[in-house]
Amino acid sequence: MGSGVYEELNPVGQMRDLFTSAVAGEVVPFTTVGDFAAGTARRLVFSPSVDHAAAPYDPVLQREIIAWAEQSFGLPTTDQPLRTQRQLLGQVLAVGSAVGWAIALYKALLPSLWVRASLGFACLVLLGLPVAWGAGVSLAGVMTLLVGDYGDRLSPAQKSPVLRLLLYGGLLSGLGLLAITANAALTGSLGLMPRAILGLPMLAKTLVVGLLYDRFHMVRYGLASPVGIGLVVSLVAIEGSKPGWVLMHLGYLTNRIINAIRQPIQCQPPASRSLLLLLVLLMVLLGLLWQHRQSGLLSWEAGRFALRLLGMFLVLPGLIAIGVIRSPVFQRWENRLRSP
Repeated sequence: MGSGVYEELNPVGQMRDLFTSAVAGEVVPFTTVGDFAAGTARRLVFSPSVDHAAAPYDPVLQREIIAWAEQSFGLPTTDQPLRTQRQLLGQVLAVGSAVGWAIALYKALLPSLWVRASLGFACLVLLGLPVAWGAGVSLAGVMTLLVGDYGDRLSPAQKSPVLRLLLYGGLLSGLGLLAITANAALTGSLGLMPRAILGLPMLAKTLVVGLLYDRFHMVRYGLASPVGIGLVVSLVAIEGSKPGWVLMHLGYLTNRIINAIRQPIQCQPPASRSLLLLLVLLMVLLGLLWQHRQSGLLSWEAGRFALRLLGMFLVLPGLIAIGVIRSPVFQRWENRLRSP
């Protein structure tokens, strides 16, 4: 049984309790209990540098899995260095560089109608090929089409969206890492294994590289479906008729949300109709929760679990993000990135 100290769904204490039900005696992590030959071998391991999403890409868990497989077959355990982290980073950088060069080439060709149509047609053809890499190349082509058309519509004074995107990406990444750490502290996992705080840099690296790799392939697999094909066809059709429309409007929507967050806070008493509607909706919600509680579909433990995740990964980072975006220091950084 392998898990991470920063695991969101199964904290260290719960994993120990679950492991105790499978063995008799004291639970000691990283110690094999039982015998491989008799089929009773059990082992509990915790990685100090991973959460739930990035667990498949964590080197600690990978080494434990390899050693477990070797012992299962009666082979001597090896201690060879892992190359998966370097390979993972190489693949992420290779795909990112390839897309970047494709966007630069696309913009250099001054995307006329025939260039845009050719790229869109190639994306659709690649998506329909019965090969594993077809959907991946098609996804890269769609990214080139969207970003290339969007960059072509920007004026010279506006050509700093990448730096601004990195600023907000860094903010979201930091808030995500903070939420993961706060959740591990709240569930007691960090209290049981306090040295795991030293694994935060590796966790940050694994999250960035591992999730980029994982989500790219998740989208790639999703495109090879009727819904995915329909999405690609829609994006190609929109870009063919209105180049840059998709990302331009996403940018407008993002700016409106940011501007709304920065508006002065005004406390006004709500209207009586709004209070009445809120009361009715609250009563309906409580009735539904009680009905699910009586039918056994909802328990207090599940409710606390849902509230913990909601508070740690939505409410807490959301409030901090609002405070940071409203701060004068962050706005000065953003204004510098906006200047030509």
